[in-house]
Amino acid sequence: VPFPSEYWDSLQIYKDRKEFCELVLNFVIDKPHMWCSYPKEMSELLFVLDKDHPSIFTLRSIMATQFKTCFECIYYYHKKKEEYEIQNPENVPIFLQALHQQDQERLTLCLSSFPIEPIHITFILFEILNYPDLLESETLDEKFTQLILHLLTTQLEINLADRVPGLYVLLVHHEAGVRFWTGKILKSLGPISQKDDYERIYPVIEKCMQILEYDIFESITNGSHVKMPCPFTSSRKDFWGGINVLLQSFDQNIFKEDLLNSFPDLIDLVLNNLSGDLDIFSNSINCTITLMNVLGHELWLRTSFPPKLVRETIMSQCLLASQENVHLQCFKLLVTFLHTLEDFEDFIASLDAIVLFLLEKVELESRTFTELSKGVAKQHAFSIINEGYKHSPPRIPVDSTGLWSILALGVVSSESITSAEAATNLVRSIIEHDINSLKQAFYNCVSKDKKVHNQIKPRWCIAFWESLLESPHL
Repeated sequence: VPFPSEYWDSLQIYKDRKEFCELVLNFVIDKPHMWCSYPKEMSELLFVLDKDHPSIFTLRSIMATQFKTCFECIYYYHKKKEEYEIQNPENVPIFLQALHQQDQERLTLCLSSFPIEPIHITFILFEILNYPDLLESETLDEKFTQLILHLLTTQLEINLADRVPGLYVLLVHHEAGVRFWTGKILKSLGPISQKDDYERIYPVIEKCMQILEYDIFESITNGSHVKMPCPFTSSRKDFWGGINVLLQSFDQNIFKEDLLNSFPDLIDLVLNNLSGDLDIFSNSINCTITLMNVLGHELWLRTSFPPKLVRETIMSQCLLASQENVHLQCFKLLVTFLHTLEDFEDFIASLDAIVLFLLEKVELESRTFTELSKGVAKQHAFSIINEGYKHSPPRIPVDSTGLWSILALGVVSSESITSAEAATNLVRSIIEHDINSLKQAFYNCVSKDKKVHNQIKPRWCIAFWESLLESPHL
Protein backbone atom coordinates (compact mmCIF):
# COMPACT_ATOMS: atom_id res chain seq x y z
CA VAL A 1 0.00 0.00 0.00
CA PRO A 2 1.60 3.32 -1.02
CA PHE A 3 2.27 5.80 1.73
CA PRO A 4 -0.34 8.60 1.39
CA SER A 5 1.21 11.71 -0.14
CA GLU A 6 -0.68 14.00 2.18
CA TYR A 7 0.99 12.30 5.15
CA TRP A 8 4.37 12.90 3.66
CA ASP A 9 3.56 16.54 2.96
CA SER A 10 2.43 16.94 6.54
CA LEU A 11 5.70 15.40 7.72
CA GLN A 12 7.68 18.25 6.23
CA ILE A 13 5.58 20.83 8.06
CA TYR A 14 4.39 19.23 11.26
CA LYS A 15 6.94 16.54 12.02
CA ASP A 16 7.35 17.68 15.61
CA ARG A 17 3.65 17.42 16.38
CA LYS A 18 2.20 14.57 18.37
CA GLU A 19 -0.87 14.49 16.11
CA PHE A 20 1.22 13.84 13.04
CA CYS A 21 3.17 11.04 14.70
CA GLU A 22 -0.03 9.33 15.69
CA LEU A 23 -1.42 9.79 12.18
CA VAL A 24 1.57 8.07 10.61
CA LEU A 25 1.65 5.42 13.29
CA ASN A 26 -2.03 4.62 12.75
CA PHE A 27 -1.31 4.10 9.08
CA VAL A 28 1.61 1.68 9.52
CA ILE A 29 0.49 -0.07 12.69
CA ASP A 30 -1.53 -2.75 10.92
CA LYS A 31 0.95 -3.28 8.09
CA PRO A 32 2.84 -6.60 8.33
CA HIS A 33 6.23 -5.17 7.28
CA MET A 34 6.68 -1.56 8.35
CA TRP A 35 10.40 -1.15 7.75
CA CYS A 36 10.88 -2.97 4.47
CA SER A 37 7.66 -1.49 3.01
CA TYR A 38 8.19 2.11 4.21
CA PRO A 39 11.86 2.48 5.17
CA LYS A 40 12.05 6.23 4.42
CA GLU A 41 8.83 7.08 6.20
CA MET A 42 9.59 4.86 9.17
CA SER A 43 13.02 6.40 9.63
CA GLU A 44 11.54 9.88 9.58
CA LEU A 45 8.93 8.83 12.10
CA LEU A 46 11.39 7.13 14.39
CA PHE A 47 13.92 9.92 14.26
CA VAL A 48 11.43 12.70 15.10
CA LEU A 49 9.77 10.92 17.98
CA ASP A 50 11.15 11.85 21.35
CA LYS A 51 12.43 8.82 23.26
CA ASP A 52 9.79 9.47 25.94
CA HIS A 53 6.95 9.91 23.46
CA PRO A 54 4.09 7.50 24.36
CA SER A 55 3.88 6.25 20.77
CA ILE A 56 7.48 5.08 20.80
CA PHE A 57 6.65 2.14 23.04
CA THR A 58 3.89 0.99 20.71
CA LEU A 59 6.16 1.36 17.72
CA ARG A 60 9.01 -0.61 19.28
CA SER A 61 6.63 -3.33 20.43
CA ILE A 62 5.44 -3.76 16.83
CA MET A 63 9.04 -3.75 15.61
CA ALA A 64 9.96 -6.49 18.09
CA THR A 65 7.18 -8.67 16.68
CA GLN A 66 7.88 -7.96 13.02
CA PHE A 67 11.67 -8.37 13.36
CA LYS A 68 11.05 -11.99 14.37
CA THR A 69 9.72 -12.77 10.91
CA CYS A 70 11.41 -10.48 8.37
CA PHE A 71 15.11 -10.18 7.51
CA GLU A 72 14.52 -7.15 5.29
CA CYS A 73 12.82 -5.18 8.06
CA ILE A 74 15.87 -5.74 10.27
CA TYR A 75 18.20 -4.76 7.44
CA TYR A 76 16.40 -1.54 6.51
CA TYR A 77 16.07 -0.46 10.12
CA HIS A 78 19.79 -0.73 10.83
CA LYS A 79 20.69 0.70 7.43
CA LYS A 80 18.67 3.82 8.19
CA LYS A 81 20.41 4.12 11.54
CA GLU A 82 23.78 4.04 9.77
CA GLU A 83 22.63 6.64 7.25
CA TYR A 84 21.40 8.88 10.04
CA GLU A 85 24.78 8.61 11.75
CA ILE A 86 26.54 9.77 8.59
CA GLN A 87 24.09 12.61 7.88
CA ASN A 88 23.78 13.88 11.47
CA PRO A 89 27.15 13.39 13.16
CA GLU A 90 26.43 16.07 15.77
CA ASN A 91 23.43 14.12 17.14
CA VAL A 92 25.03 10.69 17.13
CA PRO A 93 26.26 10.49 20.74
CA ILE A 94 22.84 11.21 22.20
CA PHE A 95 20.21 10.01 19.77
CA LEU A 96 21.80 6.86 18.38
CA GLN A 97 23.01 5.82 21.79
CA ALA A 98 19.41 5.93 22.97
CA LEU A 99 18.29 3.86 19.96
CA HIS A 100 21.13 1.42 20.52
CA GLN A 101 20.10 0.93 24.13
CA GLN A 102 16.47 0.41 23.13
CA ASP A 103 17.52 -2.24 20.59
CA GLN A 104 19.49 -4.04 23.29
CA GLU A 105 16.49 -3.94 25.64
CA ARG A 106 14.17 -5.20 22.87
CA LEU A 107 16.43 -8.17 22.07
CA THR A 108 17.00 -8.94 25.73
CA LEU A 109 13.24 -9.14 26.21
CA CYS A 110 12.93 -11.43 23.17
CA LEU A 111 15.61 -13.76 24.56
CA SER A 112 14.02 -13.81 28.00
CA SER A 113 10.92 -15.63 26.81
CA PHE A 114 12.11 -19.25 26.67
CA PRO A 115 11.37 -21.50 24.91
CA ILE A 116 11.85 -19.51 21.68
CA GLU A 117 10.45 -20.80 18.42
CA PRO A 118 13.29 -22.06 16.16
CA ILE A 119 12.16 -19.76 13.35
CA HIS A 120 12.35 -16.77 15.69
CA ILE A 121 15.84 -17.82 16.83
CA THR A 122 17.06 -17.49 13.25
CA PHE A 123 15.91 -13.86 13.05
CA ILE A 124 17.31 -12.97 16.47
CA LEU A 125 20.68 -14.46 15.52
CA PHE A 126 20.57 -12.63 12.20
CA GLU A 127 20.21 -9.26 13.90
CA ILE A 128 22.76 -9.80 16.66
CA LEU A 129 25.40 -11.41 14.44
CA ASN A 130 25.04 -8.78 11.72
CA TYR A 131 25.26 -5.97 14.28
CA PRO A 132 27.50 -7.40 17.02
CA ASP A 133 27.92 -4.04 18.80
CA LEU A 134 24.58 -4.93 20.39
CA LEU A 135 26.47 -7.44 22.56
CA GLU A 136 28.20 -4.60 24.38
CA SER A 137 25.24 -4.88 26.75
CA GLU A 138 26.18 -7.38 29.46
CA THR A 139 22.52 -8.19 30.06
CA LEU A 140 21.90 -8.98 26.39
CA ASP A 141 25.17 -10.90 26.16
CA GLU A 142 24.14 -13.04 29.13
CA LYS A 143 20.83 -13.97 27.46
CA PHE A 144 22.53 -14.50 24.11
CA THR A 145 25.10 -16.82 25.71
CA GLN A 146 22.28 -18.87 27.22
CA LEU A 147 20.72 -19.16 23.76
CA ILE A 148 23.95 -20.40 22.14
CA LEU A 149 24.54 -22.93 24.92
CA HIS A 150 20.94 -24.08 24.46
CA LEU A 151 21.60 -24.59 20.74
CA LEU A 152 24.77 -26.50 21.60
CA THR A 153 23.02 -28.73 24.14
CA THR A 154 19.97 -29.48 22.01
CA GLN A 155 22.06 -29.73 18.80
CA LEU A 156 19.47 -27.57 17.07
CA GLU A 157 20.76 -26.79 13.57
CA ILE A 158 20.59 -23.13 12.58
CA ASN A 159 21.35 -22.26 8.97
CA LEU A 160 23.88 -19.41 8.84
CA ALA A 161 24.99 -19.21 5.23
CA ASP A 162 26.69 -15.79 5.44
CA ARG A 163 29.96 -14.74 7.04
CA VAL A 164 28.39 -12.19 9.34
CA PRO A 165 30.69 -10.01 11.50
CA GLY A 166 29.29 -11.30 14.78
CA LEU A 167 30.57 -14.82 14.16
CA TYR A 168 34.13 -13.52 14.24
CA VAL A 169 33.45 -11.59 17.44
CA LEU A 170 32.27 -14.83 19.04
CA LEU A 171 35.66 -16.46 18.29
CA VAL A 172 37.02 -14.42 21.21
CA HIS A 173 33.88 -14.60 23.37
CA HIS A 174 34.32 -15.09 27.11
CA GLU A 175 32.28 -18.32 27.12
CA ALA A 176 34.03 -21.49 25.90
CA GLY A 177 30.80 -23.06 24.65
CA VAL A 178 30.08 -20.04 22.45
CA ARG A 179 33.60 -20.20 20.96
CA PHE A 180 33.16 -23.91 20.26
CA TRP A 181 29.78 -23.38 18.57
CA THR A 182 31.22 -20.57 16.46
CA GLY A 183 34.21 -22.66 15.38
CA LYS A 184 31.87 -25.36 14.07
CA ILE A 185 29.83 -22.81 12.11
CA LEU A 186 32.88 -21.18 10.53
CA LYS A 187 34.38 -24.53 9.59
CA SER A 188 31.23 -25.37 7.64
CA LEU A 189 31.41 -22.02 5.80
CA GLY A 190 34.94 -22.62 4.49
CA PRO A 191 37.71 -20.02 4.07
CA ILE A 192 37.08 -16.37 3.25
CA SER A 193 38.00 -15.91 -0.41
CA GLN A 194 36.06 -12.78 -1.41
CA LYS A 195 37.15 -9.22 -0.72
CA ASP A 196 33.56 -8.19 0.10
CA ASP A 197 33.42 -10.77 2.90
CA TYR A 198 36.74 -9.49 4.27
CA GLU A 199 35.53 -5.88 4.27
CA ARG A 200 32.38 -6.88 6.20
CA ILE A 201 34.38 -8.35 9.05
CA TYR A 202 37.22 -5.80 8.92
CA PRO A 203 35.90 -3.76 11.91
CA VAL A 204 35.96 -6.92 14.05
CA ILE A 205 39.54 -7.75 13.03
CA GLU A 206 40.57 -4.16 13.72
CA LYS A 207 39.14 -4.28 17.24
CA CYS A 208 40.91 -7.60 17.93
CA MET A 209 44.23 -6.19 16.69
CA GLN A 210 43.83 -3.13 18.92
CA ILE A 211 43.30 -5.36 21.95
CA LEU A 212 46.51 -7.26 21.11
CA GLU A 213 48.58 -4.17 20.27
CA TYR A 214 47.61 -2.29 23.44
CA ASP A 215 47.88 -5.51 25.46
CA ILE A 216 44.75 -4.91 27.51
CA PHE A 217 45.35 -8.29 29.20
CA GLU A 218 48.46 -6.91 30.92
CA SER A 219 46.50 -3.93 32.27
CA ILE A 220 43.80 -6.26 33.62
CA THR A 221 46.43 -8.52 35.23
CA ASN A 222 48.09 -5.54 36.94
CA GLY A 223 44.81 -4.62 38.60
CA SER A 224 44.20 -1.36 36.76
CA HIS A 225 40.73 -0.01 36.09
CA VAL A 226 40.87 -1.12 32.46
CA LYS A 227 38.10 -3.56 31.63
CA MET A 228 37.77 -5.84 28.62
CA PRO A 229 34.80 -4.70 26.51
CA CYS A 230 31.86 -7.08 26.44
CA PRO A 231 31.63 -9.77 25.04
CA PHE A 232 35.40 -10.34 24.63
CA THR A 233 37.25 -12.78 26.86
CA SER A 234 39.74 -11.34 29.33
CA SER A 235 41.81 -14.55 29.13
CA ARG A 236 44.91 -14.04 27.01
CA LYS A 237 45.05 -17.79 26.33
CA ASP A 238 41.45 -18.00 25.08
CA PHE A 239 41.81 -14.80 23.06
CA TRP A 240 44.84 -16.15 21.19
CA GLY A 241 42.97 -19.41 20.64
CA GLY A 242 40.27 -17.41 18.88
CA ILE A 243 42.87 -15.47 16.89
CA ASN A 244 44.29 -18.77 15.64
CA VAL A 245 40.86 -19.84 14.34
CA LEU A 246 40.47 -16.37 12.79
CA LEU A 247 43.80 -16.68 10.94
CA GLN A 248 42.77 -20.06 9.59
CA SER A 249 39.55 -18.54 8.21
CA PHE A 250 41.23 -16.82 5.24
CA ASP A 251 42.40 -18.24 1.97
CA GLN A 252 45.98 -17.46 0.94
CA ASN A 253 45.22 -14.51 -1.34
CA ILE A 254 42.97 -12.69 1.13
CA PHE A 255 45.48 -13.40 3.90
CA LYS A 256 48.39 -11.85 2.01
CA GLU A 257 46.74 -9.09 0.02
CA ASP A 258 44.15 -7.87 2.51
CA LEU A 259 44.82 -9.02 6.07
CA LEU A 260 48.59 -8.43 6.13
CA ASN A 261 48.34 -5.21 4.13
CA SER A 262 45.76 -3.93 6.61
CA PHE A 263 47.70 -5.13 9.67
CA PRO A 264 51.43 -5.37 8.79
CA ASP A 265 52.37 -5.73 12.48
CA LEU A 266 50.39 -8.96 12.81
CA ILE A 267 53.41 -11.19 12.09
CA ASP A 268 55.56 -9.49 14.73
CA LEU A 269 52.69 -9.72 17.23
CA VAL A 270 52.44 -13.48 16.69
CA LEU A 271 56.20 -14.15 16.76
CA ASN A 272 56.70 -11.97 19.82
CA ASN A 273 53.99 -13.95 21.61
CA LEU A 274 56.12 -17.13 21.34
CA SER A 275 58.25 -15.84 24.20
CA GLY A 276 55.21 -15.11 26.39
CA ASP A 277 53.73 -17.07 29.27
CA LEU A 278 53.78 -20.83 28.94
CA ASP A 279 50.03 -21.09 29.48
CA ILE A 280 49.45 -19.42 26.08
CA PHE A 281 52.43 -21.05 24.33
CA SER A 282 50.28 -23.74 22.71
CA ASN A 283 48.04 -21.18 21.00
CA SER A 284 51.10 -19.13 20.03
CA ILE A 285 52.55 -22.20 18.29
CA ASN A 286 49.33 -22.78 16.36
CA CYS A 287 49.21 -19.15 15.18
CA THR A 288 52.85 -19.31 14.10
CA ILE A 289 52.34 -22.56 12.17
CA THR A 290 49.36 -20.96 10.39
CA LEU A 291 51.49 -17.94 9.42
CA MET A 292 54.37 -20.11 8.19
CA ASN A 293 52.11 -22.42 6.18
CA VAL A 294 50.48 -19.47 4.42
CA LEU A 295 53.55 -17.29 3.85
CA GLY A 296 56.43 -19.73 3.57
CA HIS A 297 59.74 -17.92 2.99
CA GLU A 298 57.84 -14.59 2.59
CA LEU A 299 57.38 -14.49 6.34
CA TRP A 300 61.03 -13.47 6.82
CA LEU A 301 60.66 -10.65 4.31
CA ARG A 302 57.76 -9.18 6.32
CA THR A 303 59.12 -9.35 9.88
CA SER A 304 61.87 -7.73 11.92
CA PHE A 305 62.54 -10.99 13.79
CA PRO A 306 65.68 -12.89 12.66
CA PRO A 307 65.19 -16.66 12.11
CA LYS A 308 67.85 -17.57 14.66
CA LEU A 309 66.04 -15.70 17.44
CA VAL A 310 62.72 -17.37 16.58
CA ARG A 311 64.36 -20.81 16.46
CA GLU A 312 66.07 -20.37 19.83
CA THR A 313 62.86 -19.05 21.40
CA ILE A 314 60.92 -22.11 20.26
CA MET A 315 63.58 -24.48 21.60
CA SER A 316 63.95 -22.76 24.97
CA GLN A 317 60.17 -22.59 25.49
CA CYS A 318 59.89 -26.25 24.52
CA LEU A 319 62.40 -27.18 27.23
CA LEU A 320 60.48 -25.14 29.81
CA ALA A 321 57.09 -26.61 28.93
CA SER A 322 55.95 -29.73 30.78
CA GLN A 323 52.95 -30.90 28.72
CA GLU A 324 53.48 -33.67 26.18
CA ASN A 325 51.06 -32.14 23.66
CA VAL A 326 53.02 -28.86 23.73
CA HIS A 327 56.26 -30.74 23.05
CA LEU A 328 54.69 -32.44 20.04
CA GLN A 329 53.44 -29.07 18.78
CA CYS A 330 56.96 -27.62 19.14
CA PHE A 331 58.48 -30.42 17.06
CA LYS A 332 55.90 -29.80 14.33
CA LEU A 333 56.62 -26.06 14.46
CA LEU A 334 60.38 -26.62 14.10
CA VAL A 335 59.81 -28.69 10.96
CA THR A 336 57.49 -26.01 9.51
CA PHE A 337 60.01 -23.32 10.49
CA LEU A 338 62.79 -25.15 8.64
CA HIS A 339 60.72 -25.33 5.44
CA THR A 340 60.38 -21.53 5.42
CA LEU A 341 64.18 -21.18 5.33
CA GLU A 342 64.94 -23.43 2.35
CA ASP A 343 65.77 -20.41 0.15
CA PHE A 344 67.94 -18.65 2.75
CA GLU A 345 71.52 -18.96 3.96
CA ASP A 346 70.26 -19.70 7.46
CA PHE A 347 68.92 -23.06 6.30
CA ILE A 348 71.99 -25.28 6.94
CA ALA A 349 72.74 -23.67 10.32
CA SER A 350 69.11 -24.11 11.38
CA LEU A 351 69.07 -27.67 10.03
CA ASP A 352 72.10 -28.59 12.16
CA ALA A 353 70.66 -26.91 15.26
CA ILE A 354 67.20 -28.48 14.92
CA VAL A 355 68.50 -32.00 14.26
CA LEU A 356 70.82 -31.81 17.28
CA PHE A 357 67.96 -30.49 19.41
CA LEU A 358 65.57 -33.27 18.37
CA LEU A 359 68.07 -36.10 18.67
CA GLU A 360 70.37 -35.02 21.48
CA LYS A 361 68.83 -32.32 23.67
CA VAL A 362 65.41 -33.98 23.87
CA GLU A 363 67.00 -37.33 24.72
CA LEU A 364 69.11 -35.84 27.52
CA GLU A 365 66.15 -34.07 29.16
CA SER A 366 64.72 -37.34 30.50
CA ARG A 367 62.55 -35.66 33.14
CA THR A 368 61.00 -33.18 30.72
CA PHE A 369 60.10 -35.40 27.77
CA THR A 370 58.06 -38.60 27.73
CA GLU A 371 59.10 -41.66 25.74
CA LEU A 372 56.46 -40.81 23.16
CA SER A 373 57.86 -37.29 22.78
CA LYS A 374 61.39 -38.64 22.35
CA GLY A 375 60.21 -41.08 19.71
CA VAL A 376 58.32 -38.37 17.80
CA ALA A 377 61.38 -36.07 18.01
CA LYS A 378 63.51 -38.77 16.36
CA GLN A 379 60.83 -39.36 13.75
CA HIS A 380 60.83 -35.69 12.76
CA ALA A 381 64.63 -35.52 12.72
CA PHE A 382 64.98 -38.59 10.49
CA SER A 383 62.29 -37.28 8.13
CA ILE A 384 64.00 -33.88 7.86
CA ILE A 385 67.33 -35.47 6.96
CA ASN A 386 65.71 -37.90 4.55
CA GLU A 387 64.13 -34.96 2.71
CA GLY A 388 67.61 -33.46 2.40
CA TYR A 389 68.78 -36.53 0.48
CA LYS A 390 66.27 -35.73 -2.27
CA HIS A 391 68.30 -32.63 -3.22
CA SER A 392 71.34 -32.71 -5.47
CA PRO A 393 73.75 -32.36 -3.83
CA PRO A 394 72.10 -33.52 -0.56
CA ARG A 395 71.32 -30.83 1.99
CA ILE A 396 72.06 -32.75 5.16
CA PRO A 397 73.62 -31.82 8.54
CA VAL A 398 77.14 -32.99 7.70
CA ASP A 399 78.81 -32.06 11.01
CA SER A 400 76.58 -34.43 12.98
CA THR A 401 76.55 -37.31 10.50
CA GLY A 402 78.07 -39.71 13.00
CA LEU A 403 75.22 -38.99 15.44
CA TRP A 404 72.09 -39.22 13.31
CA SER A 405 73.21 -41.99 10.95
CA ILE A 406 74.12 -44.35 13.78
CA LEU A 407 70.95 -43.42 15.72
CA ALA A 408 68.82 -44.21 12.67
CA LEU A 409 70.51 -47.57 12.27
CA GLY A 410 69.97 -48.29 15.95
CA VAL A 411 66.26 -47.46 15.73
CA VAL A 412 65.84 -49.80 12.74
CA SER A 413 67.65 -52.57 14.60
CA SER A 414 65.57 -52.10 17.77
CA GLU A 415 62.30 -51.89 15.77
CA SER A 416 61.11 -48.83 17.66
CA ILE A 417 57.41 -48.32 16.92
CA THR A 418 57.26 -44.52 16.84
CA SER A 419 60.20 -43.69 14.58
CA ALA A 420 60.93 -47.05 12.85
CA GLU A 421 59.47 -46.10 9.46
CA ALA A 422 61.25 -42.75 9.32
CA ALA A 423 64.53 -44.38 10.39
CA THR A 424 64.16 -47.14 7.79
CA ASN A 425 63.55 -44.60 5.03
CA LEU A 426 66.61 -42.63 6.11
CA VAL A 427 68.85 -45.72 6.22
CA ARG A 428 67.64 -46.64 2.74
CA SER A 429 68.47 -43.14 1.48
CA ILE A 430 71.95 -43.27 3.05
CA ILE A 431 72.71 -46.63 1.41
CA GLU A 432 71.37 -45.59 -2.00
CA HIS A 433 73.21 -42.26 -1.93
CA ASP A 434 76.55 -43.70 -0.79
CA ILE A 435 76.46 -46.59 -3.29
CA ASN A 436 75.68 -44.16 -6.11
CA SER A 437 78.48 -41.91 -4.86
CA LEU A 438 80.84 -44.89 -4.86
CA LYS A 439 79.91 -45.68 -8.45
CA GLN A 440 80.49 -42.05 -9.41
CA ALA A 441 83.83 -41.99 -7.61
CA PHE A 442 84.95 -45.14 -9.43
CA TYR A 443 83.89 -43.61 -12.74
CA ASN A 444 85.82 -40.44 -11.92
CA CYS A 445 88.95 -42.49 -11.24
CA VAL A 446 88.92 -44.40 -14.54
CA SER A 447 87.68 -41.51 -16.69
CA LYS A 448 90.16 -39.85 -19.03
CA ASP A 449 88.18 -36.59 -18.83
CA LYS A 450 90.21 -34.13 -16.73
CA LYS A 451 87.06 -32.17 -15.82
CA VAL A 452 85.60 -35.31 -14.23
CA HIS A 453 88.87 -35.95 -12.37
CA ASN A 454 88.69 -32.53 -10.76
CA GLN A 455 85.12 -32.88 -9.50
CA ILE A 456 84.52 -32.51 -5.77
CA LYS A 457 84.85 -35.83 -4.03
CA PRO A 458 81.61 -37.15 -2.53
CA ARG A 459 80.97 -37.40 1.20
CA TRP A 460 80.07 -40.76 2.66
CA CYS A 461 78.63 -41.67 6.05
CA ILE A 462 81.78 -43.51 7.19
CA ALA A 463 80.56 -43.91 10.77
CA PHE A 464 77.29 -45.35 9.46
CA TRP A 465 79.03 -48.02 7.39
CA GLU A 466 81.37 -48.95 10.21
CA SER A 467 78.40 -49.39 12.51
CA LEU A 468 76.42 -51.27 9.88
CA LEU A 469 79.23 -53.75 9.16
CA GLU A 470 79.55 -54.49 12.87
CA SER A 471 75.78 -54.88 13.33
CA PRO A 472 74.44 -58.39 13.98
CA HIS A 473 71.32 -57.38 11.98
CA LEU A 474 73.31 -56.73 8.78
